[in-house]
Amino acid sequence: MLAEICNLGTFKSGFVIRNVHRTSFMGFQKFKDLFEISTLSDLNSMGINNKINQGYLYFLTLTVIDWVDVFTRPVYKHIIVDALKHCQQIKGLEIYAWCLMSNHLHFIAGVKEDNEFTLSDILRDFKKITNKKIIEKINTETESRKKWMLNQFEFAGRYNPKIKDYKFWQDGNEAKEIHTPEFCSKRSTISI
Repeated sequence: MLAEICNLGTFKSGFVIRNVHRTSFMGFQKFKDLFEISTLSDLNSMGINNKINQGYLYFLTLTVIDWVDVFTRPVYKHIIVDALKHCQQIKGLEIYAWCLMSNHLHFIAGVKEDNEFTLSDILRDFKKITNKKIIEKINTETESRKKWMLNQFEFAGRYNPKIKDYKFWQDGNEAKEIHTPEFCSKRSTISI
């Protein structure tokens, strides 16, 4: 019921995909505000990162470099959906709600405590594979903004020794641990 109000695709064992428009973000914000959310941040040598603890659910935001509107074209949206499916099926990612906007992705996710992959590992791999596949699609598809987008992504990764060619995602994931009595007792289940 809450998912219908918020117009979100929710899934645990499979995908239910709904069209999400910019106006739907208000619904997602209401969903987000139903929970007490706190940011766990610490400083390390790479900059400011949000710490992710095993066994909790997180409200996550992944943002494209320079807020470039990449996900206005279906071909790029499908890459994200396929990567999320892969992370669910192979890596044990549990997604409870999600919203793909034109230049960022919001989702509520976690992993089982006995999972061999941590949420941090899954997010790292998700960003790495989607970075590669989206850049490949930009290069092979008819894309009017191709030169401009590749320039933005190349410039973002130019001075980072870890980046070979292009950097698609901003650093971090804005992980906000979700705290409520229901989440503390169940941790990996949400009643919708």
